[in-house]
Amino acid sequence: MQFGTNGIRQRFNVLNPFSLVEVVRRLAPHLSHTVVVGHDHRMTSPSLYHALLSSLSALGKHVYALGLSSTPTTALYAESKGWDSIMVTASHNPPEWNGIKVNVKGVPVSKEHGARMLSTPPKNVVNWKDVGHIVYVDEAVNLHIQRLKQHLGFRSFDGTVLFDYGNGTAALFQSWFAQCVHGVHVNVAVDGTFPARKSEPKAEHLTHTLQLMNDAGIEWGFAWDGDADRVVLMHDGQLLGGDVTFAIGLLHLDHVFGVKRPVVSTIAATNVMKRAASLIGKELVMTKVGSPYIAERLLALNAQVGGEEVGNLVWRPHTLEKDGIFFATLLLDAIGSGRIYDYMKAVGKSDVVRYSVPSPVKYEVVKVLVEELKQQHDNVVAIDGVRVEFEDGWMLVRASGTEDIIRVMGEGRRANVVMKAVVKRIEELNAQLSSQ
Repeated sequence: MQFGTNGIRQRFNVLNPFSLVEVVRRLAPHLSHTVVVGHDHRMTSPSLYHALLSSLSALGKHVYALGLSSTPTTALYAESKGWDSIMVTASHNPPEWNGIKVNVKGVPVSKEHGARMLSTPPKNVVNWKDVGHIVYVDEAVNLHIQRLKQHLGFRSFDGTVLFDYGNGTAALFQSWFAQCVHGVHVNVAVDGTFPARKSEPKAEHLTHTLQLMNDAGIEWGFAWDGDADRVVLMHDGQLLGGDVTFAIGLLHLDHVFGVKRPVVSTIAATNVMKRAASLIGKELVMTKVGSPYIAERLLALNAQVGGEEVGNLVWRPHTLEKDGIFFATLLLDAIGSGRIYDYMKAVGKSDVVRYSVPSPVKYEVVKVLVEELKQQHDNVVAIDGVRVEFEDGWMLVRASGTEDIIRVMGEGRRANVVMKAVVKRIEELNAQLSSQ
């Protein structure tokens, strides 16, 4: 069991209440005396959640139990109290997966930080007199909404907006969005089997939602992933893409608050995101893929805003965790102000091409590709897989931190040619390295 891009994720036969207890015994020495715990809506989440409550208590930790919660809600509640948190979720992974996201001192735990925590000798149960208390909390969503009002308020406007909650925990905020604007709310029933669509808000998973927007003549729409830390924006029945969504959010953040210091993204940052940072006169600094690395870099640079091309945004004055509810509220304000049309024109369209290539030996394959691409190209950055810059674009090759696939993505004519060759090379290396 090990941390990936953002927490631990496994199928239930690997990550279950029995194996989770052993993980917690190693995490516990690094956690605050009181720990906030929440869980998403997956079928296996309650069993993992109750294992967390019991094991943390037996290890002497006081536990504030939020029950059904979104990832940003759990993180926000913990930050408001000055405590650490554990969220039971596998984010956008298929329903047979589950996992945990751990935040220490408000910062999501990275792969490297998690490895250090798990290398600790397991903690034993405490004396019966020292068992921690378990406090059940029902105020976390209200606290989250109060924070939204504190930072943004809301701007009512004429028109109808579609909200696709994807049967996930974003549905806990249906009443908040109903206050903001007249809405059509779909896939509201919280259901861990994801009956309406797959959890990741990609175009191929949003076919029915986009068709509904077209049929009903709805101009704007939002769609979340399962734990509500990501949101994508839809316009006139088309998915704008996570990078365009981030770029629009960045421009409106600058308009509302004034962004200071660099903007932080990852090695997968797109041309649209770079353009948006340039428009507000800020450098875009790249780090490894994953919100833990963005949070760490924001702290190191004393910066305010970061995000990824998949549709998330971190606004440090609000929280160091991705918050798809905050992000959607920010975008609603941009729509209500009318400025969003100027933002869309300024940042342009996304031209990213993506491939996801299955690989049971993904890390070994990427290691070989890094060396080969370094030899073949001049402008190469290898901080998380390998990114190659071309005159008309860029390409990134990296092993997924959550699935057994290698992600290949990029923009530009030259990148498209090279990516096709890389995909073929991955298939060759899969066969070679799998047989060794």
